[in-house]
Amino acid sequence: MENLIYRFIYSQEKLCGDSVPEWLPSMGMIGYAAGYIGFFAYLRLCGSVFPGVFSCLLLVIMMLAAEMLSVAIIHLFISFSGKKGNAATLFYLFGCSCFLFTLFIPAGILARISQSAAGWFFLALYAAIFVFRVKMLRRTYSHISIGKSVLAIFIPGIMLQAMLYLFMIYGIVNGIWLIKMSV
Repeated sequence: MENLIYRFIYSQEKLCGDSVPEWLPSMGMIGYAAGYIGFFAYLRLCGSVFPGVFSCLLLVIMMLAAEMLSVAIIHLFISFSGKKGNAATLFYLFGCSCFLFTLFIPAGILARISQSAAGWFFLALYAAIFVFRVKMLRRTYSHISIGKSVLAIFIPGIMLQAMLYLFMIYGIVNGIWLIKMSV
């Protein structure tokens, strides 16, 4: 594991080739697992999710599906502009950025102590993840500008957020309808 982390941090190679490096899939999937379990622990400390393995697996599967969708949209957006890159490499690199989600566990502890401190910590972590993903996108696709890479990451995030709000509205309307039907 130490060799993988060293190779990831200190290698300056561009990852814009057609093949995925042999060390990247294991590192990316470990990053997804560790990060999303850390995010589940944060949500559990805040009392936002039910306890248990099933809740954790459901959260991990939903977040992996959202990551796959966002990587597909980013790859489509970038390939329409004529840049060459590999979507699988980008998916695994985003998994490496999910290692930062493990820092949400201290944010959950801060949320128990002070709500205001947890909010700033939460915002700083999301900003760090965003910057890391912009750097990885520029490393995966050759000759892409910073503005285009920020836009490519920002658009799927807004779309996924809008989908989340629509699902929440649907859940509220469905709950009201179920209460009305039972009366």
